[in-house]
Amino acid sequence: MPASSDVEFLQGLAWERTAPRDIVAAAAVGDPARFATVYRQWLRGQQADARASNGPLLTAWSLGAGVDPTVAKAIAAFAPTSNRNRARRPVIKAAAGWTDRAQTLIAALLDQSAAALATPVGQLAALELLATGGSRLPVADWWSLWRATWSAAIVGEDATVAPDVALLRDGELPLLAGMVFGPVLGMSAAARNGRRLLGRRLIAETDTDGTPASTLLSRLPLWLAPLVRATVWSQRFHQPLWNGEQAARFNDVVERTVALSRADGRLALTNGLPSEPLPMLLVAADLLEWPAGHPARSCLQSVLRLQSQPTLVSKLRKPSIAVMPSVQSDWARFALLRTDWSAGAASVAVSHHASLPELDVTIDGQPLIHGPWGLDLQLGDAGVELADEWACVCWESDPDADYVELQMTGPKRLRVERMVLLSRKDQFLFIADAVSGAPAGRMHYRSRLPFAPGVRGDREPGRRELRLTMSRAKARVFPLALPEDTVNSTPHRCELVDGGLVLEQTIDGRGLLAPLVIDWHPQRRSADALWRQLTVTENGRVLGGDAAGAFRWKVGKDQWLVYRSLKPGAVPRAVLGQHTANETLIGRFDAKGEVDTIVTIES
Repeated sequence: MPASSDVEFLQGLAWERTAPRDIVAAAAVGDPARFATVYRQWLRGQQADARASNGPLLTAWSLGAGVDPTVAKAIAAFAPTSNRNRARRPVIKAAAGWTDRAQTLIAALLDQSAAALATPVGQLAALELLATGGSRLPVADWWSLWRATWSAAIVGEDATVAPDVALLRDGELPLLAGMVFGPVLGMSAAARNGRRLLGRRLIAETDTDGTPASTLLSRLPLWLAPLVRATVWSQRFHQPLWNGEQAARFNDVVERTVALSRADGRLALTNGLPSEPLPMLLVAADLLEWPAGHPARSCLQSVLRLQSQPTLVSKLRKPSIAVMPSVQSDWARFALLRTDWSAGAASVAVSHHASLPELDVTIDGQPLIHGPWGLDLQLGDAGVELADEWACVCWESDPDADYVELQMTGPKRLRVERMVLLSRKDQFLFIADAVSGAPAGRMHYRSRLPFAPGVRGDREPGRRELRLTMSRAKARVFPLALPEDTVNSTPHRCELVDGGLVLEQTIDGRGLLAPLVIDWHPQRRSADALWRQLTVTENGRVLGGDAAGAFRWKVGKDQWLVYRSLKPGAVPRAVLGQHTANETLIGRFDAKGEVDTIVTIES
């Protein structure tokens, strides 16, 4: 009823049978001032904490692309100021001029040219102001916002939107609108519908252990925000939200999200997303009543400390891993390899729902690799068409290391397996492609690992070792299939190209192994390094590189062995004194020269 007067608008409203009499009476006489007074009293009485909030608007958690800039700026103005000392949390100060900020936001929301109230974020901001603004807003402003927000169509549309927008639009908005406009006819049903949708989406879009579908990860903070806020609203208004299964899943989802946290406060695989999830996750930890010793809460606290003192990352205590931070989900098409729960942990997030797996690698709290793990494969003169998605065929996680292996099946018997091993103790990352089952002939392989912004690299003079530098971390790269010295010619190459690491190998045969090692251990930073391709035999016969690959690398006093079979053998094979029938063997040499196994995978 946009053209009606305030009197006509109030008198035209329909009310629930249980609506408070004084609200109905004020509406019946068409008195906006009286209506606003009694309605705000009722609204305060519905909430567990009727004190007006001085803190930031929770709507800010959903600021992203598509939000009107004027509205976004007005919402962001509520953000707290924080000290830069060693406080465990930002100090939220009483917001001087809170009413002025609120009036600025209301003006932006009611600006007809911006049509902000036609957007989910605009409606959410308006509802939050109505619910938490208390009596500080002038009656006229509060009434104008109440009327405009009620008049806006807080209903879902048929248009296809991102899952996080759908969760906000179709779940959280009806839930909160039902709480704020509870006495109005039909709003109780809206709240029930919103509550049901939130519960259904929470279960449907996550695995049973709480791992979100990999398709959500690029916008995960925006997807999680409606669930956390809805929990806040439900507690504030004394209304149940989750059943037993949903409450347990919500806890697991938040924990899995915390495990994706990096030292910079962002989440893995969300580079470029403007949302900063740390404030939301801290609120979620309080909602879930995690104790101080909970590993995920400890992780959040360490990230929080680094916000004021980034150089502390190297001094953070490495917590014991009674609860592993790593996770793998076939359903979600996602794996997270992580050394520990500290903010400075090394981690590798791998999503594999698309034709190219996407990686997010962090070492010493610094982003190193982010983006699609490129792959080009040519057999003769013909390129190989990649499958639409990859399957996880192996996952291991123990105190020594995390290991994941993905597989793509190509034409005929061609297979590509992508191997990732993150050493929890030795601070290195082993990453490799194994190609097998190709037809006889020349094969050309090319992969690309895209660097995160700010990563710089150069080549060690006279050697094929590469050195990478971040703002507060350094790493060395060893291309094991290439000769160490540049004086030895090779058809292969490992180069820094256009902000990424490119590895190319060419072989005449039916398969190849293309391994890389990234080492960031501080005590090995300047140590001499060498690596060698090893001879593999079967029944005394030397095997070609398309049947099996094996390499040894040594840095300082530490050295390791990697073996991978590309073709099944009739009997155990021998390599550097080891006899193995396994498909994969990765181990470390001890002081006696014996191989201490890190990972073994059966054929």
